Amino acid sequence: MSHVPEPAPTIDSSHGRGAANPVSANSRGDGAVQASPQIGFELSGVSGFTTETARLLRRRLTAYTAISLVLVVLGLLSTIHGGLSMTPMRVSVLAVLLTAFLLLRSGRKLSIRPLRWIELTCFLAIIVQISILSWIRIESSAAAGDVGESLIASQFSLTLFCLAILTYGLFIPNTWRRACIVLLPVSLVPLALRLVLQSFNPDVAAISQSVQWNKPIPETLVAAGIAIYGSHVIHGVRQEAFQAKQLGQYVLKELLGTGGMGAVYLAEHRMLKRPCAIKLVQAGSGVSESVIERFEQEVQSTALLSHWNSIEVYDYGRTEDGTFFYVMELLPGADLQKIVQRFGTLPPSRCVHFLMQMCDALQEAHGRGLVHRDIKPGNIFAAERGGVFDVGKLLDFGLVRQTASGSGSGNGFAGTPAYMSPEQALSYDGVDCRVDIYSLGAVGFFLLTGRPPFVDDSISKVLLQHRTAPVPAMKDWNDDVPSDLEAVLRRCLEKKPESRYSDVTQLRDALANCADAGRWTPEDARQWWLQHNPQSLTFDSEITRGESQKQQPTIAKTMDLPAPDADLTATRP
Repeated sequence: MSHVPEPAPTIDSSHGRGAANPVSANSRGDGAVQASPQIGFELSGVSGFTTETARLLRRRLTAYTAISLVLVVLGLLSTIHGGLSMTPMRVSVLAVLLTAFLLLRSGRKLSIRPLRWIELTCFLAIIVQISILSWIRIESSAAAGDVGESLIASQFSLTLFCLAILTYGLFIPNTWRRACIVLLPVSLVPLALRLVLQSFNPDVAAISQSVQWNKPIPETLVAAGIAIYGSHVIHGVRQEAFQAKQLGQYVLKELLGTGGMGAVYLAEHRMLKRPCAIKLVQAGSGVSESVIERFEQEVQSTALLSHWNSIEVYDYGRTEDGTFFYVMELLPGADLQKIVQRFGTLPPSRCVHFLMQMCDALQEAHGRGLVHRDIKPGNIFAAERGGVFDVGKLLDFGLVRQTASGSGSGNGFAGTPAYMSPEQALSYDGVDCRVDIYSLGAVGFFLLTGRPPFVDDSISKVLLQHRTAPVPAMKDWNDDVPSDLEAVLRRCLEKKPESRYSDVTQLRDALANCADAGRWTPEDARQWWLQHNPQSLTFDSEITRGESQKQQPTIAKTMDLPAPDADLTATRP
């Protein structure tokens, strides 16, 4: 097998990055998900749910304190009008609630911990007010010897406690454990209040003989039980709703790879249980918000593509923290970069088979005014679809450009130098569909020889060779390259765009006229995968680990291809 050089880095000077985009695959063997260090996204959802709870708690506390303020003010007015001596207590509670309300309404950032302290302070202030009010009313009615008024005072006290407990349990977001810690002691306050009054106030002790205060199960304890259960149910519903909207209806399963633009995860649709791949892109770490906005527009354009040989985009959107994500089909198979690295060059018939499929995919894209601009072996995937093997899939339209609208940056260039046309290195905007034709020629060169047309450690020298150096003869590396196929690829690799094929339809016709066209049959493809990867027939392929660290992240599930002479016995993970 011929030596295959390492894949060339993908660079994008228009985005301010000139370094390679390495992929860091998950190297753990337990299948646990590892979050990318470049993406502020919590896979477990714990941090995100806490943040969401804090936002909800702040809104609820603002409403809670506002309503409580109105009630306390009304109570204060009635106190002043009635001439009772409860004004200092009500003013103190009013001051606590007003301070909390102003703090909650301010623009100050409050985490969950200070919000919980505000919650407890306001709730306990209300409980203290109810306790003092109950104490005074029960004492005064007992001192007057009025049994009826004492009974009314007792029931009124219980009603206020039950309302406070139920409001807290059903209005404040809580776990059932925390609700228990707060509400169970509060539910026992009325009982403790009566016991204290009966022990230290003879009038209350005397009238308690006529009023049936003590019951087997206090009403407040029943209210606390209802509130705790309600809090538990509401918390569970909130968690399910939060999980459902994290990435639409998708659950992240496993990290597939990371790169300069974000991270790629194996995922699953919650309802359909359909596996898929999700790429997350977040501003920061060298990726500006304007780049993400342009990327979002390009994903929208890519989602319009429906050809069998184009990667299918299922969904896209943004999370609450601004992370852009898009969901794509998950493909069993391997990209052509990996296949050539592991097994050597492709037979001419198989090379023509993949190139013709790429022409079909690009015909639709170019017809919609979309230019890929980053066609390379790593972005062409040999997949299994519907029992058909070697279905070519064109991946990663991350650098796609809309020629019709003329959108895009005004300077710089983007793409992979080893497969980049001369004009693409000079201008971001001044390109058309013929840059993709050039890249297809370079990909064909790689598939037949095991190397790109021009190889050098210096990116600038590679770009210069694309502009000035003649294309090497393919037979220098592979004597079996047919002359007719080489002629087609050499025309793709012409320096001047006007010397190449004018569109992919012409290129496809030229490939179809080659002697090897149509010789790679579906049975040939099936036998190849059966020999080199038996897992492909049962879809038990594993995520490639470790070996993709020097490649671009691919939105696809990659088979763990064994070395050519390795034991090919199928194993299940």
